[in-house]
Amino acid sequence: MANKITAIILHYNRQKNIPKVIAGIRAQTVPCDIWVWDNSGNYPVGSGEDVYLKADKNTFCLARYLLIKRVETEYIFNTDDDISILDNKLFEKFIAFSERHQNAVIGWNGRKFHKEINWEKPYSYPNIGSGGGWVDWDEKEELLLDVINFGVSFLPTRLLKDVPLDPYTGEFKISEIEFKHSDDIWISKIMGDIGIEKRVMPFNLKPLFEWLDEGKVAISKQSPHMTMRDGLCKRWWRAKYD
Repeated sequence: MANKITAIILHYNRQKNIPKVIAGIRAQTVPCDIWVWDNSGNYPVGSGEDVYLKADKNTFCLARYLLIKRVETEYIFNTDDDISILDNKLFEKFIAFSERHQNAVIGWNGRKFHKEINWEKPYSYPNIGSGGGWVDWDEKEELLLDVINFGVSFLPTRLLKDVPLDPYTGEFKISEIEFKHSDDIWISKIMGDIGIEKRVMPFNLKPLFEWLDEGKVAISKQSPHMTMRDGLCKRWWRAKYD
């Protein structure tokens, strides 16, 4: 029987993390295909992946969206290369939730906006309150977010299979530097406009993962990161809540 999930690992200069990342995926009670997208060219090929794809240059997070077109499994699990799964039933839980909410994309965490938040810093400092702000996890399954963090995410492949996903052309065109720092904000905007639900993880993930060394290459540690994210959130969501 074919596997139901394709796990996509985004790799950039974190070779020493790969054995743990892959081991956590292989230990799942739901078998899956493992695809690796290598943005740095130094991935240790043969570490247990099923498919290896090497980019000609660092394409940032574009693989998460390009590969949706090629995946044939029912679900996709996205992960960065600095976290390892500790709970071997995590994929079971994801599938159970997706069966209850068939048009939902589950994200690591995210933002829920409202008209009273700080629109100068809607992502980096939204001011929690009145149903808005930063959301890590919530036991309420009806909770819908404006922005989800796609770094760890789970979704039915069919939701985005036929959607044009190119950040550099079309209605939601953004610059390369904006995409580098804000790919999940870009995809959240597209999903919202075409009616795909966005939900925070329905259970607390923190005890279910081991955080690995992110090194000095993390985009989140680079100075334009929050400025870019704040700017796009303000551009795309403020008018909705004013």
